[in-house]
Amino acid sequence: MSSAGPCLISWIGNSDLEAAGIRPRSNKESEQDPGPIWRAVREGRYRQIFLISDWRERDWPGRYAEWLSHNATMEGLDVQVVTHSADLVRGSEKRATDYGVIYDALTDALEKLQRQWPDCSRTYLVSAGTGSMHAVWLLVSRMTAYRGDLIETGYRDGNRVISLPFDIYVAHRPPPGDDALAKEYEQARADGLPADYRHFARHSGLTARQIEYIHRFARTDFNILLLGETGTGKSFIAREIANISAPEQVVLDINCAALPLDLLEAELFGWEKGAFTGATNSRPGLLEQARGGTVFLDEIGELNPLHQAKLLTVIEQKSVRHIGGSESITIDCRFIFGTNRDLASEVSAGRFREDLYYRIARITFTLPPLREHAQDIAVLAGRFLDELNQRYQKQAALGFPKHFTDEALDALKIHRWPGNIRELESTVGRAAIYALGNGIGAQHIREAIVTPPRKEQDISRLALPLPKGQSLTEIIRSIEKDYYRRAMDTSGNNQAEAARLLGITSDVVKRRLRANATRLQPAKDGASL
Repeated sequence: MSSAGPCLISWIGNSDLEAAGIRPRSNKESEQDPGPIWRAVREGRYRQIFLISDWRERDWPGRYAEWLSHNATMEGLDVQVVTHSADLVRGSEKRATDYGVIYDALTDALEKLQRQWPDCSRTYLVSAGTGSMHAVWLLVSRMTAYRGDLIETGYRDGNRVISLPFDIYVAHRPPPGDDALAKEYEQARADGLPADYRHFARHSGLTARQIEYIHRFARTDFNILLLGETGTGKSFIAREIANISAPEQVVLDINCAALPLDLLEAELFGWEKGAFTGATNSRPGLLEQARGGTVFLDEIGELNPLHQAKLLTVIEQKSVRHIGGSESITIDCRFIFGTNRDLASEVSAGRFREDLYYRIARITFTLPPLREHAQDIAVLAGRFLDELNQRYQKQAALGFPKHFTDEALDALKIHRWPGNIRELESTVGRAAIYALGNGIGAQHIREAIVTPPRKEQDISRLALPLPKGQSLTEIIRSIEKDYYRRAMDTSGNNQAEAARLLGITSDVVKRRLRANATRLQPAKDGASL
Protein backbone atom coordinates (compact mmCIF):
# COMPACT_ATOMS: atom_id res chain seq x y z
CA MET A 1 0.00 0.00 0.00
CA SER A 2 1.26 3.46 -0.87
CA SER A 3 2.65 5.63 1.92
CA ALA A 4 0.66 8.59 0.56
CA GLY A 5 -2.83 9.19 1.84
CA PRO A 6 -4.79 10.13 4.94
CA CYS A 7 -3.58 8.51 8.15
CA LEU A 8 -5.47 8.30 11.45
CA ILE A 9 -3.32 8.36 14.62
CA SER A 10 -4.74 7.57 18.05
CA TRP A 11 -4.02 6.18 21.46
CA ILE A 12 -5.87 2.91 22.08
CA GLY A 13 -8.35 3.73 24.81
CA ASN A 14 -10.36 1.69 27.27
CA SER A 15 -13.57 2.15 25.26
CA ASP A 16 -11.85 0.75 22.18
CA LEU A 17 -10.72 -2.37 24.02
CA GLU A 18 -14.19 -2.82 25.49
CA ALA A 19 -15.79 -2.52 22.03
CA ALA A 20 -13.47 -5.26 20.74
CA GLY A 21 -14.35 -7.54 23.65
CA ILE A 22 -10.78 -7.48 24.97
CA ARG A 23 -11.86 -5.87 28.24
CA PRO A 24 -15.28 -6.23 29.90
CA ARG A 25 -17.73 -3.37 29.50
CA SER A 26 -17.55 -0.89 32.37
CA ASN A 27 -21.25 0.05 32.09
CA LYS A 28 -24.30 -1.22 30.24
CA GLU A 29 -25.08 2.15 28.64
CA SER A 30 -22.02 1.78 26.41
CA GLU A 31 -22.80 -1.75 25.20
CA GLN A 32 -23.62 -0.55 21.69
CA ASP A 33 -20.66 1.84 21.46
CA PRO A 34 -18.16 0.68 18.78
CA GLY A 35 -15.43 2.81 20.34
CA PRO A 36 -13.81 6.08 19.18
CA ILE A 37 -11.29 4.54 16.77
CA TRP A 38 -13.79 2.42 14.84
CA ARG A 39 -16.25 5.33 14.71
CA ALA A 40 -13.56 7.44 13.04
CA VAL A 41 -12.31 4.68 10.72
CA ARG A 42 -15.85 3.89 9.60
CA GLU A 43 -15.92 7.13 7.59
CA GLY A 44 -13.75 5.30 5.08
CA ARG A 45 -11.33 8.15 4.28
CA TYR A 46 -8.26 6.77 6.07
CA ARG A 47 -5.84 4.44 4.33
CA GLN A 48 -3.45 3.96 7.22
CA ILE A 49 -4.24 3.59 10.92
CA PHE A 50 -1.40 4.15 13.40
CA LEU A 51 -2.35 3.08 16.93
CA ILE A 52 -0.31 3.95 20.01
CA SER A 53 -0.66 1.86 23.15
CA ASP A 54 0.56 2.36 26.69
CA TRP A 55 -1.15 -0.79 27.99
CA ARG A 56 1.17 -3.15 29.84
CA GLU A 57 -0.69 -6.16 28.44
CA ARG A 58 1.48 -6.61 25.36
CA ASP A 59 -0.99 -8.68 23.34
CA TRP A 60 -3.88 -6.19 23.62
CA PRO A 61 -2.76 -3.80 20.84
CA GLY A 62 -2.29 -6.68 18.39
CA ARG A 63 -5.67 -8.18 19.24
CA TYR A 64 -7.36 -4.82 18.83
CA ALA A 65 -5.60 -4.22 15.49
CA GLU A 66 -6.88 -7.61 14.26
CA TRP A 67 -10.44 -6.74 15.35
CA LEU A 68 -10.24 -3.34 13.68
CA SER A 69 -8.84 -4.78 10.43
CA HIS A 70 -11.57 -7.42 10.39
CA ASN A 71 -14.33 -4.83 10.82
CA ALA A 72 -12.81 -2.64 8.11
CA THR A 73 -12.62 -5.56 5.69
CA MET A 74 -16.25 -6.47 6.39
CA GLU A 75 -17.19 -2.88 5.56
CA GLY A 76 -15.20 -2.95 2.32
CA LEU A 77 -12.56 -0.51 3.62
CA ASP A 78 -8.98 -0.93 2.43
CA VAL A 79 -6.85 0.03 5.43
CA GLN A 80 -3.48 -0.89 6.89
CA VAL A 81 -3.18 -0.97 10.69
CA VAL A 82 0.12 -0.57 12.55
CA THR A 83 0.57 -0.51 16.33
CA HIS A 84 3.29 1.08 18.46
CA SER A 85 3.99 0.48 22.13
CA ALA A 86 4.70 3.71 23.99
CA ASP A 87 6.78 3.71 27.19
CA LEU A 88 5.17 5.95 29.79
CA VAL A 89 6.88 4.27 32.74
CA ARG A 90 9.54 6.11 34.68
CA GLY A 91 11.12 4.02 37.41
CA SER A 92 8.31 1.78 38.62
CA GLU A 93 5.53 4.30 38.02
CA LYS A 94 3.37 4.85 34.96
CA ARG A 95 3.30 8.58 34.13
CA ALA A 96 0.20 8.94 31.92
CA THR A 97 -0.36 12.52 33.14
CA ASP A 98 3.23 13.78 32.87
CA TYR A 99 3.42 16.17 29.90
CA GLY A 100 7.13 15.63 29.31
CA VAL A 101 6.89 11.85 29.40
CA ILE A 102 3.86 11.87 27.07
CA TYR A 103 5.53 14.29 24.68
CA ASP A 104 8.71 12.18 24.44
CA ALA A 105 6.72 8.97 23.90
CA LEU A 106 4.47 10.58 21.33
CA THR A 107 7.25 12.14 19.26
CA ASP A 108 9.12 8.80 19.32
CA ALA A 109 5.98 7.16 17.94
CA LEU A 110 5.55 9.82 15.25
CA GLU A 111 9.17 9.41 14.17
CA LYS A 112 8.36 5.74 13.55
CA LEU A 113 5.23 6.79 11.67
CA GLN A 114 7.29 9.16 9.51
CA ARG A 115 9.62 6.32 8.55
CA GLN A 116 6.72 3.94 7.92
CA TRP A 117 4.54 6.31 5.86
CA PRO A 118 6.65 9.40 5.01
CA ASP A 119 4.05 11.05 2.74
CA CYS A 120 0.86 10.47 4.70
CA SER A 121 -1.37 13.34 5.81
CA ARG A 122 -1.94 13.09 9.53
CA THR A 123 -5.23 13.27 11.47
CA TYR A 124 -5.06 12.93 15.26
CA LEU A 125 -8.00 11.39 17.13
CA VAL A 126 -8.01 12.92 20.62
CA SER A 127 -10.97 11.02 22.11
CA ALA A 128 -8.84 8.46 23.95
CA GLY A 129 -6.40 9.08 26.77
CA THR A 130 -5.91 11.43 29.70
CA GLY A 131 -6.37 15.19 29.71
CA SER A 132 -2.60 15.57 29.57
CA MET A 133 -2.53 13.45 26.43
CA HIS A 134 -5.15 15.71 24.85
CA ALA A 135 -3.05 18.79 25.62
CA VAL A 136 0.05 17.21 24.09
CA TRP A 137 -1.93 16.37 20.94
CA LEU A 138 -2.67 20.10 20.53
CA LEU A 139 1.01 20.99 20.83
CA VAL A 140 2.21 18.24 18.52
CA SER A 141 -0.40 18.93 15.83
CA ARG A 142 0.37 22.65 15.58
CA MET A 143 3.84 23.40 16.90
CA THR A 144 6.08 20.56 15.65
CA ALA A 145 7.11 19.02 12.33
CA TYR A 146 4.25 16.51 12.76
CA ARG A 147 1.40 18.88 11.93
CA GLY A 148 -2.04 17.46 11.28
CA ASP A 149 -5.77 17.79 11.78
CA LEU A 150 -7.50 17.11 15.09
CA ILE A 151 -10.81 15.27 15.40
CA GLU A 152 -12.89 13.91 18.23
CA THR A 153 -15.77 11.46 18.12
CA GLY A 154 -18.68 10.63 20.37
CA TYR A 155 -21.12 7.74 20.42
CA ARG A 156 -24.12 10.04 19.94
CA ASP A 157 -22.47 13.06 18.30
CA GLY A 158 -20.38 11.39 15.58
CA ASN A 159 -17.08 12.78 14.31
CA ARG A 160 -16.19 16.42 14.71
CA VAL A 161 -13.21 18.37 13.40
CA ILE A 162 -11.54 20.48 16.08
CA SER A 163 -10.87 24.04 14.91
CA LEU A 164 -8.16 25.96 16.76
CA PRO A 165 -7.90 29.77 16.77
CA PHE A 166 -4.16 29.72 16.04
CA ASP A 167 -4.41 27.69 12.82
CA ILE A 168 -3.98 30.82 10.70
CA TYR A 169 -0.77 31.82 12.44
CA VAL A 170 0.83 28.44 11.97
CA ALA A 171 -0.42 28.01 8.40
CA HIS A 172 1.59 30.96 7.14
CA ARG A 173 4.99 29.89 8.37
CA PRO A 174 6.99 26.65 8.32
CA PRO A 175 6.44 24.53 11.44
CA PRO A 176 9.41 24.57 13.85
CA GLY A 177 11.70 21.65 13.20
CA ASP A 178 10.71 21.23 9.55
CA ASP A 179 14.18 22.24 8.35
CA ALA A 180 13.74 21.12 4.75
CA LEU A 181 10.57 23.14 4.35
CA ALA A 182 12.07 26.15 6.10
CA LYS A 183 15.06 26.10 3.75
CA GLU A 184 12.72 25.75 0.78
CA TYR A 185 10.81 28.85 1.88
CA GLU A 186 14.00 30.85 2.31
CA GLN A 187 15.19 29.76 -1.14
CA ALA A 188 11.84 30.70 -2.63
CA ARG A 189 12.07 34.17 -1.09
CA ALA A 190 15.64 34.56 -2.33
CA ASP A 191 14.55 33.55 -5.83
CA GLY A 192 11.79 36.12 -5.79
CA LEU A 193 9.00 33.59 -6.27
CA PRO A 194 5.48 34.98 -5.96
CA ALA A 195 3.80 34.67 -2.58
CA ASP A 196 0.86 32.86 -4.20
CA TYR A 197 3.19 30.08 -5.35
CA ARG A 198 4.82 29.64 -1.94
CA HIS A 199 1.37 29.52 -0.35
CA PHE A 200 -0.18 27.15 -2.86
CA ALA A 201 2.79 24.78 -3.04
CA ARG A 202 2.89 24.53 0.75
CA HIS A 203 -0.75 23.45 0.81
CA SER A 204 -0.99 21.47 -2.44
CA GLY A 205 -0.13 18.18 -0.79
CA LEU A 206 3.37 18.22 -2.29
CA THR A 207 6.18 17.32 0.10
CA ALA A 208 8.97 19.78 0.85
CA ARG A 209 11.33 17.63 -1.18
CA GLN A 210 8.99 17.65 -4.19
CA ILE A 211 8.71 21.45 -4.00
CA GLU A 212 12.49 21.72 -3.90
CA TYR A 213 12.81 19.45 -6.94
CA ILE A 214 10.23 21.51 -8.85
CA HIS A 215 12.37 24.60 -8.22
CA ARG A 216 15.46 22.81 -9.50
CA PHE A 217 13.95 21.31 -12.65
CA ALA A 218 12.15 24.58 -13.45
CA ARG A 219 15.59 25.99 -14.25
CA THR A 220 16.31 23.27 -16.82
CA ASP A 221 14.76 22.53 -20.20
CA PHE A 222 13.62 19.05 -19.09
CA ASN A 223 10.12 18.01 -20.10
CA ILE A 224 7.98 17.76 -16.97
CA LEU A 225 4.91 15.55 -16.53
CA LEU A 226 2.34 16.53 -13.89
CA LEU A 227 0.02 13.75 -12.78
CA GLY A 228 -3.09 14.03 -10.64
CA GLU A 229 -6.85 13.95 -10.59
CA THR A 230 -8.82 16.76 -12.20
CA GLY A 231 -8.69 19.93 -10.11
CA THR A 232 -5.56 19.15 -8.07
CA GLY A 233 -3.72 22.26 -9.31
CA LYS A 234 -1.66 21.01 -12.27
CA SER A 235 -2.28 24.18 -14.29
CA PHE A 236 -1.20 26.40 -11.38
CA ILE A 237 2.03 24.47 -10.84
CA ALA A 238 2.72 24.52 -14.60
CA ARG A 239 2.29 28.31 -14.75
CA GLU A 240 4.62 28.83 -11.82
CA ILE A 241 7.25 26.52 -13.32
CA ALA A 242 7.00 28.69 -16.42
CA ASN A 243 7.41 31.85 -14.35
CA ILE A 244 10.62 30.46 -12.87
CA SER A 245 12.12 29.06 -16.08
CA ALA A 246 11.11 31.80 -18.52
CA PRO A 247 9.84 34.92 -16.73
CA GLU A 248 8.19 37.56 -18.90
CA GLN A 249 7.69 34.96 -21.67
CA VAL A 250 4.40 33.64 -23.01
CA VAL A 251 2.70 30.72 -21.25
CA LEU A 252 0.23 28.73 -23.34
CA ASP A 253 -2.20 26.49 -21.45
CA ILE A 254 -3.68 24.04 -23.97
CA ASN A 255 -6.26 21.43 -22.96
CA CYS A 256 -5.95 18.61 -25.49
CA ALA A 257 -9.36 17.22 -24.49
CA ALA A 258 -11.07 20.57 -25.17
CA LEU A 259 -10.01 20.77 -28.84
CA PRO A 260 -11.84 18.66 -31.44
CA LEU A 261 -9.47 16.07 -32.87
CA ASP A 262 -9.87 17.40 -36.42
CA LEU A 263 -8.77 20.87 -35.25
CA LEU A 264 -6.06 19.89 -32.78
CA GLU A 265 -3.29 19.45 -35.36
CA ALA A 266 -4.12 22.74 -37.08
CA GLU A 267 -4.17 24.66 -33.79
CA LEU A 268 -0.88 23.21 -32.58
CA PHE A 269 1.11 23.17 -35.82
CA GLY A 270 -0.49 25.91 -37.96
CA TRP A 271 -1.41 25.84 -41.66
CA GLU A 272 -0.65 27.29 -45.06
CA LYS A 273 -3.05 29.26 -47.20
CA GLY A 274 -5.31 26.91 -49.13
CA ALA A 275 -4.41 23.88 -47.01
CA PHE A 276 -8.12 23.20 -46.47
CA THR A 277 -11.48 24.80 -47.10
CA GLY A 278 -11.61 28.12 -45.30
CA ALA A 279 -7.82 28.51 -44.99
CA THR A 280 -7.71 31.90 -46.71
CA ASN A 281 -4.48 32.89 -44.96
CA SER A 282 -1.45 31.17 -43.52
CA ARG A 283 -1.37 30.97 -39.74
CA PRO A 284 1.37 29.92 -37.30
CA GLY A 285 0.44 27.24 -34.78
CA LEU A 286 0.39 27.65 -31.03
CA LEU A 287 3.72 25.86 -30.61
CA GLU A 288 5.34 28.25 -33.05
CA GLN A 289 3.83 31.26 -31.27
CA ALA A 290 5.37 30.26 -27.94
CA ARG A 291 8.75 31.78 -28.98
CA GLY A 292 10.93 31.02 -25.99
CA GLY A 293 8.01 30.55 -23.62
CA THR A 294 6.29 27.54 -22.10
CA VAL A 295 3.59 25.27 -23.51
CA PHE A 296 1.48 23.31 -21.02
CA LEU A 297 -0.31 20.47 -22.80
CA ASP A 298 -2.94 19.29 -20.34
CA GLU A 299 -4.89 16.02 -20.68
CA ILE A 300 -2.11 14.61 -22.87
CA GLY A 301 -3.56 11.15 -22.32
CA GLU A 302 -6.55 12.03 -24.54
CA LEU A 303 -4.48 12.20 -27.76
CA ASN A 304 -5.18 9.55 -30.37
CA PRO A 305 -2.31 7.43 -31.81
CA LEU A 306 -1.90 9.68 -34.87
CA HIS A 307 -1.47 12.84 -32.82
CA GLN A 308 0.78 11.01 -30.37
CA ALA A 309 3.13 10.12 -33.24
CA LYS A 310 3.19 13.69 -34.56
CA LEU A 311 3.81 15.14 -31.11
CA LEU A 312 6.70 12.72 -30.60
CA THR A 313 8.29 14.01 -33.80
CA VAL A 314 7.85 17.62 -32.67
CA ILE A 315 9.46 16.96 -29.30
CA GLU A 316 12.40 15.06 -30.81
CA GLN A 317 13.12 17.44 -33.69
CA LYS A 318 12.04 20.70 -32.02
CA SER A 319 10.28 21.68 -35.22
CA VAL A 320 6.81 21.69 -36.76
CA ARG A 321 5.44 21.60 -40.27
CA HIS A 322 2.34 23.57 -41.19
CA ILE A 323 -0.60 21.66 -42.61
CA GLY A 324 -0.20 22.02 -46.36
CA GLY A 325 3.42 23.14 -45.97
CA SER A 326 6.71 21.48 -46.84
CA GLU A 327 9.19 23.40 -44.68
CA SER A 328 10.15 22.48 -41.12
CA ILE A 329 9.89 25.44 -38.76
CA THR A 330 12.09 25.45 -35.67
CA ILE A 331 10.25 26.01 -32.41
CA ASP A 332 11.73 27.30 -29.16
CA CYS A 333 9.54 26.39 -26.21
CA ARG A 334 9.60 24.43 -23.01
CA PHE A 335 7.05 21.61 -22.66
CA ILE A 336 5.09 20.72 -19.54
CA PHE A 337 2.49 17.96 -19.76
CA GLY A 338 -0.44 17.08 -17.55
CA THR A 339 -2.94 14.24 -17.29
CA ASN A 340 -5.39 12.65 -14.89
CA ARG A 341 -4.77 9.25 -16.45
CA ASP A 342 -2.33 6.60 -15.29
CA LEU A 343 -0.07 6.82 -18.34
CA ALA A 344 2.05 3.84 -17.29
CA SER A 345 -1.10 1.68 -17.37
CA GLU A 346 -2.12 3.27 -20.67
CA VAL A 347 1.26 2.26 -22.11
CA SER A 348 0.83 -1.30 -20.84
CA ALA A 349 -2.63 -1.44 -22.42
CA GLY A 350 -1.26 -0.20 -25.75
CA ARG A 351 -3.27 3.01 -25.74
CA PHE A 352 -0.30 5.35 -25.28
CA ARG A 353 3.03 5.21 -27.09
CA GLU A 354 5.86 4.00 -24.91
CA ASP A 355 8.47 6.12 -26.72
CA LEU A 356 6.34 9.25 -26.26
CA TYR A 357 5.82 8.41 -22.58
CA TYR A 358 9.56 8.34 -21.91
CA ARG A 359 10.01 11.60 -23.81
CA ILE A 360 7.42 13.54 -21.82
CA ALA A 361 8.06 11.90 -18.44
CA ARG A 362 11.68 12.89 -18.06
CA ILE A 363 10.70 14.14 -14.60
CA THR A 364 7.30 13.43 -13.06
CA PHE A 365 5.43 15.00 -10.13
CA THR A 366 2.15 13.67 -8.75
CA LEU A 367 -0.27 16.09 -7.11
CA PRO A 368 -2.37 14.22 -4.53
CA PRO A 369 -6.15 14.63 -4.33
CA LEU A 370 -7.38 17.10 -1.73
CA ARG A 371 -8.89 14.34 0.42
CA GLU A 372 -5.35 13.05 1.03
CA HIS A 373 -4.15 16.36 2.51
CA ALA A 374 -7.37 17.42 4.22
CA GLN A 375 -5.39 19.46 6.76
CA ASP A 376 -4.93 22.08 4.02
CA ILE A 377 -8.64 22.55 3.24
CA ALA A 378 -9.21 25.39 5.71
CA VAL A 379 -6.08 27.26 4.60
CA LEU A 380 -6.89 26.96 0.89
CA ALA A 381 -10.51 27.97 1.50
CA GLY A 382 -9.27 30.99 3.45
CA ARG A 383 -7.04 31.98 0.56
CA PHE A 384 -9.91 31.75 -1.92
CA LEU A 385 -12.14 33.79 0.39
CA ASP A 386 -9.41 36.43 0.79
CA GLU A 387 -9.28 36.76 -3.00
CA LEU A 388 -13.06 37.23 -3.12
CA ASN A 389 -12.95 39.80 -0.34
CA GLN A 390 -10.32 41.75 -2.23
CA ARG A 391 -12.16 41.49 -5.55
CA TYR A 392 -15.51 42.57 -4.12
CA GLN A 393 -14.31 44.85 -1.35
CA LYS A 394 -16.63 47.61 -2.55
CA GLN A 395 -19.68 45.32 -2.71
CA ALA A 396 -20.99 46.00 0.79
CA ALA A 397 -24.51 45.23 -0.44
CA LEU A 398 -23.41 41.60 -0.92
CA GLY A 399 -22.02 41.44 2.62
CA PHE A 400 -18.32 41.65 1.79
CA PRO A 401 -15.89 41.22 3.41
CA LYS A 402 -16.88 37.72 4.54
CA HIS A 403 -15.52 35.19 7.00
CA PHE A 404 -16.08 31.51 7.78
CA THR A 405 -17.75 30.37 10.99
CA ASP A 406 -16.24 27.40 12.82
CA GLU A 407 -19.20 25.29 11.67
CA ALA A 408 -18.51 26.24 8.05
CA LEU A 409 -14.88 25.14 8.37
CA ASP A 410 -16.05 21.84 9.87
CA ALA A 411 -18.42 21.35 6.92
CA LEU A 412 -15.57 22.05 4.49
CA LYS A 413 -13.29 19.52 6.16
CA ILE A 414 -15.90 16.75 6.20
CA HIS A 415 -16.63 16.85 2.45
CA ARG A 416 -14.45 14.51 0.34
CA TRP A 417 -13.97 16.98 -2.58
CA PRO A 418 -14.01 14.68 -5.62
CA GLY A 419 -13.32 17.79 -7.75
CA ASN A 420 -10.37 18.64 -5.49
CA ILE A 421 -9.01 22.19 -5.16
CA ARG A 422 -10.98 23.46 -8.16
CA GLU A 423 -14.23 22.25 -6.59
CA LEU A 424 -13.25 23.83 -3.27
CA GLU A 425 -12.62 27.18 -4.95
CA SER A 426 -15.96 27.11 -6.76
CA THR A 427 -17.80 26.07 -3.60
CA VAL A 428 -16.27 28.90 -1.58
CA GLY A 429 -17.35 31.37 -4.27
CA ARG A 430 -20.95 30.14 -4.29
CA ALA A 431 -21.16 30.00 -0.49
CA ALA A 432 -19.87 33.59 -0.22
CA ILE A 433 -22.72 34.79 -2.42
CA TYR A 434 -25.34 32.61 -0.72
CA ALA A 435 -24.47 34.13 2.67
CA LEU A 436 -26.48 37.33 3.06
CA GLY A 437 -24.36 38.69 5.90
CA ASN A 438 -20.65 38.69 6.65
CA GLY A 439 -20.59 35.20 8.14
CA ILE A 440 -20.51 32.06 5.95
CA GLY A 441 -22.16 29.22 7.86
CA ALA A 442 -22.29 25.44 7.45
CA GLN A 443 -25.67 25.65 5.71
CA HIS A 444 -24.17 27.92 3.03
CA ILE A 445 -21.36 25.42 2.44
CA ARG A 446 -23.81 22.52 2.11
CA GLU A 447 -25.96 24.52 -0.31
CA ALA A 448 -22.91 25.44 -2.36
CA ILE A 449 -21.60 21.89 -2.76
CA VAL A 450 -22.70 20.60 -6.16
CA THR A 451 -23.20 16.86 -6.46
CA PRO A 452 -22.48 15.73 -10.03
CA PRO A 453 -24.83 13.19 -11.61
CA ARG A 454 -23.62 9.69 -10.89
CA LYS A 455 -22.60 7.52 -13.80
CA GLU A 456 -25.18 4.92 -14.68
CA GLN A 457 -22.96 2.03 -13.68
CA ASP A 458 -22.44 3.60 -10.24
CA ILE A 459 -26.09 4.40 -9.50
CA SER A 460 -27.12 1.08 -8.08
CA ARG A 461 -25.90 -2.31 -7.02
CA LEU A 462 -28.93 -3.86 -8.68
CA ALA A 463 -27.05 -4.21 -11.97
CA LEU A 464 -24.37 -6.39 -10.38
CA PRO A 465 -24.39 -10.19 -10.85
CA LEU A 466 -26.38 -12.09 -8.27
CA PRO A 467 -23.95 -12.90 -5.43
CA LYS A 468 -23.66 -16.50 -4.39
CA GLY A 469 -24.35 -17.21 -0.75
CA GLN A 470 -25.60 -13.72 0.06
CA SER A 471 -29.22 -13.28 1.02
CA LEU A 472 -31.50 -10.58 -0.35
CA THR A 473 -31.77 -9.18 3.18
CA GLU A 474 -27.99 -8.70 3.34
CA ILE A 475 -27.97 -6.92 -0.03
CA ILE A 476 -30.79 -4.57 1.00
CA ARG A 477 -29.09 -3.92 4.33
CA SER A 478 -25.84 -3.07 2.54
CA ILE A 479 -27.58 -0.62 0.21
CA GLU A 480 -29.45 0.96 3.12
CA LYS A 481 -26.23 1.37 5.11
CA ASP A 482 -24.58 3.01 2.11
CA TYR A 483 -27.41 5.57 1.78
CA TYR A 484 -27.35 6.39 5.49
CA ARG A 485 -23.60 6.92 5.39
CA ARG A 486 -23.81 9.15 2.31
CA ALA A 487 -26.58 11.20 3.91
CA MET A 488 -24.51 11.65 7.07
CA ASP A 489 -21.43 12.65 5.02
CA THR A 490 -23.43 15.18 2.99
CA SER A 491 -25.08 16.65 6.08
CA GLY A 492 -21.85 16.94 8.06
CA ASN A 493 -23.03 14.24 10.53
CA ASN A 494 -26.18 16.25 11.27
CA GLN A 495 -28.86 13.64 11.87
CA ALA A 496 -31.75 16.05 11.36
CA GLU A 497 -30.37 17.17 8.00
CA ALA A 498 -29.65 13.54 7.02
CA ALA A 499 -33.27 12.68 7.83
CA ARG A 500 -34.47 15.51 5.58
CA LEU A 501 -32.29 14.28 2.73
CA LEU A 502 -33.63 10.73 3.09
CA GLY A 503 -37.24 11.81 3.56
CA ILE A 504 -37.61 10.14 6.96
CA THR A 505 -37.71 11.25 10.58
CA SER A 506 -34.71 11.89 12.81
CA ASP A 507 -35.81 9.08 15.14
CA VAL A 508 -35.62 6.58 12.28
CA VAL A 509 -32.11 7.80 11.39
CA LYS A 510 -30.97 7.40 14.99
CA ARG A 511 -32.41 3.87 15.22
CA ARG A 512 -30.89 2.74 11.94
CA LEU A 513 -27.45 4.19 12.73
CA ARG A 514 -27.57 2.49 16.11
CA ALA A 515 -28.59 -0.80 14.49
CA ASN A 516 -25.81 -0.58 11.92
CA ALA A 517 -23.27 0.08 14.68
CA THR A 518 -24.59 -2.91 16.65
CA ARG A 519 -24.04 -5.28 13.75
CA LEU A 520 -20.36 -4.37 13.75
CA GLN A 521 -19.77 -5.74 17.25
CA PRO A 522 -17.97 -9.10 17.55
CA ALA A 523 -19.71 -12.02 19.23
CA LYS A 524 -18.50 -13.07 22.65
CA ASP A 525 -16.73 -16.10 21.21
CA GLY A 526 -14.81 -13.89 18.80
CA ALA A 527 -16.91 -14.72 15.72
CA SER A 528 -18.33 -11.90 13.64
CA LEU A 529 -22.02 -11.16 13.94
